[in-house]
Formats: sequence, structure tokens, C-alpha cells
Amino acid sequence: MMDKNQLNQQVNTRSLSKVIGAVVAGIVAVATIAAAVLQPEETRSCLSLDARGCPFLRSFASGESDVGANYGKLRELLQKKDYQGANQETGKLILWLAGREGEGNLDERSMKRFPCRDLQVINKLWLENSNGRFGFKAQIDIWQSLKKYKSEEKPSAFGYEVGWRKNNRWLNSPNELSFELRAPKGHLPARYGEGEMSGGWLAYPLLSGVAVCDI
Repeated sequence: MMDKNQLNQQVNTRSLSKVIGAVVAGIVAVATIAAAVLQPEETRSCLSLDARGCPFLRSFASGESDVGANYGKLRELLQKKDYQGANQETGKLILWLAGREGEGNLDERSMKRFPCRDLQVINKLWLENSNGRFGFKAQIDIWQSLKKYKSEEKPSAFGYEVGWRKNNRWLNSPNELSFELRAPKGHLPARYGEGEMSGGWLAYPLLSGVAVCDI
């Protein structure tokens, strides 16, 4: 005959087994649903708890980001007018949001899937802390103002307007950028890695997609 302690232990073991069984059943159910209604990339994101590519997880995100990004550091850098640090932090955030940290750049697929709410937050922080001179909206306005240029001429004209192109060449290093408020309008944020500044982050390669985000 079992004593009281043995009986309690058996009850606890059975309860734990039920909890574990319920958790396993839940995981199987989520995996089944994900596999049925999501793309393979989204299914993998959901099962790996990567909110960037999982609609289910994004729906539970709160605060400023749809995918759990933290903008505290970017906000602090911009409030201190540390535009160089803010430019670097923006680049890191963009790559993380796009799931392209390893590649170091954006591709067409990642552009189309970029979370609009997060794009709006980054843009707002830049605008608010630069008297409206910096940010993606400033770059979009400049791009859209270049209506007199042919499509093949527009990137070069844009580069001159925002100060990414000088003396018939694109800037080739973040060290050539200006991190002062007196820099040309739309100068920042710019891509912070080595290589031509011709693409920026969300300048003309992304303008059509950015427009959808209503910033």
C-alpha cells in the first residue's frame, strides 16, 4: 500500500506527463498547420521561432516592431546626434529585419517581405532627429522629384542630390560620408559597408517597395 508521499509523487508524475503530452501535441498541430498554409520558408521560420519570417509569431509582436526588433539603441544614438553610429545601427537592423545578415545586402525577395511597420519606425526616428533632413522619406521625395531625367540617368542624378556621388564617381566607403546635419538632404541613412554607395539601403532599388509602406 502506497504512503501519502508516494501517492503525491505518482499524481505529479501523471500531471507532468499530461503537460508534456499537450505541449508535444501543440507543436505537432502548429507544424501541421504551418506546413499546410505557409510557404516552406515561413514554415521553417515558425518552427525555429524566427518571427521575421513567421506570420503566426509576428501577430504576437508588440511595441514598435512587428518582428521583435529593439530600436532603443538607434533612438539613443540619433537623440545624441551620433549620425555615424546611427547609420551603422540602421544597417544592422535592416539586415536583421530582412534576414540577410550573412549576405550583407538585400535582394528582391527580402525587399518585398520587409516589415513595413519597422521601416516606418526607422524612418520616423531619422526624420525626428534631423529636422526632417535625413530618413527614407527624404530620399523618396528626392527620387520622385527627378522626373526630368530618363530612367537610366536617374540613379546618377539621385546620387549627386544626396551626396553619394561626387566628381563623376560614387563614394566607395562610409568614411567618405558626412555625418553632420549640414550634409545634403537625404544623405543618411546610407549603406555602411565598403563598396559603392550607389544602392544605399532603401534608396532607388527599394523605392517601389517602400512606397507601398506609406512612409
